[in-house]
Amino acid sequence: MNKALWEFSNTYRRYRTLRRFLQIIGIVIKFLLCRLWGKIRRGSLSNWERIRLLIEELGPAFIKFGQILSTRGECPPLLRDELKKLQDKVPPFSYEEVEDIIEQELAAPIEELFVSFNKVPIASASLGQVHEAVLRYGRNRRGGVAVKVQRPNIENIIAVDLSVLEFSSRLVDRLMPRTRIFNLPLIIDAFGTTLRREIDYVLEGRNADKLARSHNSDETVKIPEIYWDYTTQRVLTMEFIDGIKISEVEELDEAGLDRYKIALHMTRAYMKQIFKEGFLHADPHPANLFILDDEVIAFLDFGMVEYIDDKLLTDLTELLVALIHDNTGPRVAEEFMNIHTGNKWDVDYPKLVLEMSTFIDRHFVDGKIPLAQKGVGYIMNELIYGVYKFGIKLPQPLVLVIKTLLYVEMLGNELYPGFDVMDMVKPHVDRRVRRKLAEQVDILDVREPRELIGGLLDSASEAVDFVKDLPRQATAIMDKIERGELEFKMNSSNSNHNHIIWTIIPVLIIIALLVIIVLRI
Repeated sequence: MNKALWEFSNTYRRYRTLRRFLQIIGIVIKFLLCRLWGKIRRGSLSNWERIRLLIEELGPAFIKFGQILSTRGECPPLLRDELKKLQDKVPPFSYEEVEDIIEQELAAPIEELFVSFNKVPIASASLGQVHEAVLRYGRNRRGGVAVKVQRPNIENIIAVDLSVLEFSSRLVDRLMPRTRIFNLPLIIDAFGTTLRREIDYVLEGRNADKLARSHNSDETVKIPEIYWDYTTQRVLTMEFIDGIKISEVEELDEAGLDRYKIALHMTRAYMKQIFKEGFLHADPHPANLFILDDEVIAFLDFGMVEYIDDKLLTDLTELLVALIHDNTGPRVAEEFMNIHTGNKWDVDYPKLVLEMSTFIDRHFVDGKIPLAQKGVGYIMNELIYGVYKFGIKLPQPLVLVIKTLLYVEMLGNELYPGFDVMDMVKPHVDRRVRRKLAEQVDILDVREPRELIGGLLDSASEAVDFVKDLPRQATAIMDKIERGELEFKMNSSNSNHNHIIWTIIPVLIIIALLVIIVLRI
């Protein structure tokens, strides 16, 4: 019996996939015919615009995939610009379907769960829609809540579409060798993992809770509370946020809110998530950021997040140090080679160095970004797209973090023209540089250099002064070694004491030389 059920389920799954595949082929054929007719009629739409419209017609999984592609450097610039316009908006599904899903998931009629439930959704997207309601019971009794309900059958639709995308990517990879540089199967695999997580509302609720803990002592940030008694994989119930969308500048002014403070609070929150908490709300869309009284930033929609491990943060910091402090083409090119995830022999390194040098000359003056230039987010975004043509492949999480920096910077400048995100980024970079150097000194357990560097760490000078002074200090250390004035703290009472000292001294010399070479101040 079980074997028969399994075979039927497997057959039905293959049937759904085949039916969807034929549906996609039909849409693509219609697209090609429209393209041909457009050429005959000399239509005004470009090929890139038609591709965007095609993706929108193919459905939610393809829309999400198009949005991911818009962040990839391998994507042609004109197509990338079109994909950024992809609209994740579809007509809402019926209230009857909403009612059925809620009653199935929460095991009770809506009337028993809520005092009131607005039948008209306040927001609708391809994966679900949101309704305003009032709870009948619980901690927030008779308080406003937002109920997010997953679109009917969306899990099966996503599963079938991902199967089609995976099959198509492997087929393209096999039949079109030139596309292998993009590694489409790997992109599709990562995309599938992200999308499957996004349609699990329990995970989204956990993400919200984690962000709430990250900002629990921050009075300038609001994360809506999740009501777990009313939350399942397909229904998410959270505290209702009544605020002003961050992009509604006129409404913010009418409410008497300080736009500079809003930009400041928003940027500080994101810097904390990136550099301190290692857990990022990775979708800073205006619809996901609301402003409350006293310029408090309320975050919404926690489906897209990014974990930032120490390696990712180190890569980001080193890249920023190369840009902000070293400010030379070879140093920036070297850092990109360190981050590069592909084969180093595929990179045209001489051209990369030349391009980075030109890039630095174009955007920096004496190591600083002029006020007339766009900010650090825009510059880094342009940079990561520019290096792809030389064969550099970057880890997608790093690209996502840089895109977030760009969006935060754009929102900040819309709120307050001239707002400089660099002022928020630089202290975090400086702190990482000081911490890393202190850790290196701890490993060596050397007295005099530790006292010397400790004095620098305790000073209030910026990291640029600290880093610029480092080669001089390294030289002083080597001079002391030559004069025999350097003392070492040794815990061992071993008779090979002198042998150990003479083993450490060459190591110190090598490290000092590497510091001078790497920093190149």
